[in-house]
Order: sequence, then C-alpha cells, then structure tokens
Amino acid sequence: MKQFLCRVGLSIIITVLLNYSASYGMPDSILKEKAVKMNKTISAYLGMKFNLGNSEFYTEYAKAFHVNNSYMVQPVFGITFRAEPITGIRFGASGEYFKGHFFDNFSQLAYSPIDSALVGFRSPTETIDFKAIPLLLTVDLIPSANQFRTYSGIGIGLCVGHIRWEEAMYSSVKNDSRIGGVVFDENLISPAGCIYAGLELGFDKKTKDDNFISLTIEARYTYVGMSAPMFKAISSQFFRPPESWQKNYLIGASSFSLQIGLSFQSPNI
Repeated sequence: MKQFLCRVGLSIIITVLLNYSASYGMPDSILKEKAVKMNKTISAYLGMKFNLGNSEFYTEYAKAFHVNNSYMVQPVFGITFRAEPITGIRFGASGEYFKGHFFDNFSQLAYSPIDSALVGFRSPTETIDFKAIPLLLTVDLIPSANQFRTYSGIGIGLCVGHIRWEEAMYSSVKNDSRIGGVVFDENLISPAGCIYAGLELGFDKKTKDDNFISLTIEARYTYVGMSAPMFKAISSQFFRPPESWQKNYLIGASSFSLQIGLSFQSPNI
C-alpha cells in the first residue's frame, strides 16, 4: 500500500508541475486575475470506517488470548479546506476524527506451566479502545469544472491518537500471575496518509459571485501507522512469553471509508 501511495503521489506531483510549467511565463495581468478569482472550498463530511482492527496486533491477540473476528465499523467525522490556484488542481488541509472499540469476554481452563496439571479456570474481559485524528495536507486532481464533477487525490501527514487496553480478570487459580489491569494507556503520534476519489454534485449553477454549494460522495482509504508495544507490559503475567511481545504492533487504525458531506465553494472565503 505504501508503494501504491508513493506511485499515485508521484503522478500527481508530475501533473502539478506540468500545469505549473504551462502557466509559467503568462503575463502578470493574467496571473493576477487568476489569483484574484482563485476558488476556495470548505467541506464537512460524515461516513463509516470499515475493517478497523484488521491488523497484526489482533492476529497475535487471537493466538494468545481468544479468536475474535468481529472487526469494528465506526463513524468518521471530517472537515477539509481546499484552494484551487491552478485550474483543475486543488491544494488543501484536512482533519478527521474516528475511534475504534473492541470488546471480548471468554472463559478458559488454566494449566500449570510446570506439569500441565489443571489448576482452575480464568474468565478475562478485554476492552480495547483507540482514538485517531489524522491531520493531512492534500492534493486533488479535477478533470472538469462542470456542475457535476469527479475528483481524486492523495494526502500525507500525521495522526494524533490514543490507545487504551484494560483487562478485567476473574480467576480461580490460587496466587495466579494473571491479574489483569490496565495493559496499555498512552497517547501516540504516527505517520498517516490517504488516497481518495469522489463526486461533487452541485445543487445549483454558479451564481454571479461564483458561490457554489455541492453534495459530495467520497470513497477513501486512510493509512494510519499507529503502533505500540501492546503486549510488553502484560508479558510479565505469562510464563515464557514470546520475545516478539517486546516489539511494536500495528493497532489496525488503517481502513476504508465511505462518506457523504456538503461543500461550499467561493473565491470570497
């Protein structure tokens, strides 16, 4: 996915440079007129994130704790600001907010790590929550300036997030090392990027002052490299835990989303 994002980003950069070179050398009067009439757009949207939690962390969790394939579907809220200094190309900044919630409760027999004798049973309850706010700089390509128009783009930036994992443990094992508690609770900053395509459906034709309101429908993939040493603290409660539990695991904040919103375009913003 990283290589794909890089390829798309490179093609967009090349297109931007070609458009810039085409406008380079124009008379100052034309360039000033373009600058004065530069359209700017503010958009707000609401959508759904799909397949949250499909990551290496939950794969490892299934091996050591319990198989749970119920990936999260959560709402996402976002806002963007874009400017179109070159016809057909928009530069912008966007921010969105979404969160994930994972709950798991199960019971299991407990065996002695020394002689494998049955020593009781455990009933843990796992609650994992994360919040993510990707903040991205974006570039859009717009093939046409019709009332109904498509666009595609790419963004890169950072994500401010938080992960909390808490385990509540009921155990019949005497002096059990598995005591539960807060396993992980930290704020994180991680790299983020996105690739998207959408459709703007103008309600009305442009007015004399070029104000324009549109309904937007967009499909987006957002990469969030939110990772942390999720098993490091709890490894002390296990007998001979895997060495890999000391490393960072991706939490699964990357996802596809479908979203709908409203945009207001005007050179007077």
